[in-house]
Amino acid sequence: MITLGAATAQETAQPVDTSSTEAAQTRVMDSVVVKSQRRDERLVDVPISVSVASGEQLKQAGITNSADLKLVTPALNLTQQGSFVQPTIRGVGTSVVGPGADGNVALYIDGVYQATQAAALFELNAIDSIEVLKGPQGSLFGRNATGGAIVVTTAAPEFDFSGRVTGSYGNFNDRKLSGYITGPITDKIAANLAVLYHEDDGYVTNVATGSDLAKTNAYLARGKILVEATEDLSLTFTGSYVKHENNAAFSYIPVPENFRYVTSDAYSLGVAGSRDEASMDFNPYSQLEGGSLSINAVYDADWATITSTTGYTQQQQPFYTDTDGTELPIQEVHSPQDQDTFVQELTFASNSDGNVSWIFGGMYYDDESESYGTVYVNNTPVIVLVPNVKTEAAAAFAEVSYSPTERLHLLLGGRYNTETKTFVGRVGGRNGPIVANDDEKWDSFTPRASIRYELSDQSSLYLTYSEGFKSGLYNATSLDPAPVDPEEIKSYEVGYKYSGSTLLFTGAAYFYDYTGIQVNAIDQSRGGFVTVTNAGNAEIYGADFDLSFPITNELSARTGASYIHGEYNDFPGAIVYIPEPNGIGYVQVNRDVSGNRIMKTPEYTAFGTLLYTRPISQTGEIQGALTVSYNDGWYWDPSNTSQQDGYTQINARLSWSPNDRFTVTAYGQNVSDEKVEIFRRTGTMGDLASYNKPASYGVELDLKF
Repeated sequence: MITLGAATAQETAQPVDTSSTEAAQTRVMDSVVVKSQRRDERLVDVPISVSVASGEQLKQAGITNSADLKLVTPALNLTQQGSFVQPTIRGVGTSVVGPGADGNVALYIDGVYQATQAAALFELNAIDSIEVLKGPQGSLFGRNATGGAIVVTTAAPEFDFSGRVTGSYGNFNDRKLSGYITGPITDKIAANLAVLYHEDDGYVTNVATGSDLAKTNAYLARGKILVEATEDLSLTFTGSYVKHENNAAFSYIPVPENFRYVTSDAYSLGVAGSRDEASMDFNPYSQLEGGSLSINAVYDADWATITSTTGYTQQQQPFYTDTDGTELPIQEVHSPQDQDTFVQELTFASNSDGNVSWIFGGMYYDDESESYGTVYVNNTPVIVLVPNVKTEAAAAFAEVSYSPTERLHLLLGGRYNTETKTFVGRVGGRNGPIVANDDEKWDSFTPRASIRYELSDQSSLYLTYSEGFKSGLYNATSLDPAPVDPEEIKSYEVGYKYSGSTLLFTGAAYFYDYTGIQVNAIDQSRGGFVTVTNAGNAEIYGADFDLSFPITNELSARTGASYIHGEYNDFPGAIVYIPEPNGIGYVQVNRDVSGNRIMKTPEYTAFGTLLYTRPISQTGEIQGALTVSYNDGWYWDPSNTSQQDGYTQINARLSWSPNDRFTVTAYGQNVSDEKVEIFRRTGTMGDLASYNKPASYGVELDLKF
């Protein structure tokens, strides 16, 4: 957790009062409010693990996009599967992509569920807060929250006029400009607008074409209109547009051990340990473009707060990848994917101050996802696959909390979910013959029960049992008509929270029984297409904590750490790759990998942030921030052969504010220049890896008005 002084996002967004540094350090930490149980509550009163930070606190830690949240959130790892972004929380994540393949860490932006996995990669702009909920959230957040949920709240319109403009420039010709403005339209209507432009020249060169790779080209616009229709009814209308291009995950460099094409220039670059030069016969491409509309209506009745959230999202995600990773025209894949999603949720939350409180509601979800995949061999199209998956789901949920004494609180709830997926697969184009046609229905009930005891007004001890359900799916990209079973998880968690005047601590230990894990692999027995199977079951246990406290009136600290033991209990017949007898390339075999570590799951992670703030007489204030994040590495595959080594990443910022409106900042990100894989592709050709951005630095100017 990176909560400093436990200030709410609204508090931290205010201009700094340079005469009250000591008061800022001793702010009452009870003011930390989270939405993790579908209502505003004190963090200390919530019987689940939550890491929460305001947008300003993330900025101080050098976190400018969602991919870097893992640097300051214990037990969170975030990797990519090509252009798809896949969070893993406490060992629960996914490697499966394709139409209808949902992630198992749910993402909500302003209360609207984001269906596509690509949506999990976004620039941070005008963010009010981000909450990372750990453990299954099946009761309140429903399907596809077996690992947890990431809840993003963006800035709300205000009736006081204000704005902000921020511009930065750094190495790799990195330039970013963002703006935010909010204010009244009438005495009952307010609006805001957030825009962002970000572009750089990339940090990888394709020596075969002479072009730059791993480039960013991003545009974002989001506008809100708040209508205070009556004293009790408010409506928020939100529209957004995003266009985000970044081919870093497809900028492959061979991992030289057993790579098949040893005569290629790409292989030579891999042997040399390159991270900034690749050799591919064309430049890969990856883009996410789309828009969304939503309406959030809140009515405060005497007996309950009624909230309706309606959202529609349309996104296109074209990508082209050189799957052999060499300058030779061996194989490439072009696979645009389109997705349309409609979500409607309705909740009723009690307003009573008595010893009984409750929340209940329902959800309807409709989604259609289609890709148009073309495989090229030696620059010749050999097959066109068009999988289409439609999903229709509905759910009802309820939770009741009862307090038999002033200190003891009992909670019981559950969610019933039903959904149907329809899969149609064609070859040769959208009008080609149908070769796969099937539908499947899944029902689930996911309960939650909790006992929480208040040791004092500032501390709680809790025990929570919860279950989660990840939707079943189809192996759509290989046109396999057989459905893949859902994942299920049972969680036991015990935790302690303390929120005092200057110290905030949250810690938890947990045990998961994780069954039906969905795992994908390149399967040569199916012509080299990706196959998806259920991996049996796994056992996960561990502990994590977050801590925030002041050291002096001018220096404060935030820290956290996580330990995860996760292994497959029962995974026979896994597709794995072993070296060819001649030592060149891999051969596919089936093996029992029971006892191996769960993929994408580091055993140890830890971070620490120091924030120094010092008023300067007559010249404003200086502020310095240093964030150090450690990750001991993970395996990319169930066979535990492809490994990311441990690393320590450092971010730093030094700012000067001559007044409350203007700030100039020098920043450095990944100043330790750690080489970290953001994606690894494993198959019989060998391993291909793409890497993170090297050490970067620059200057930022920020103006508030």
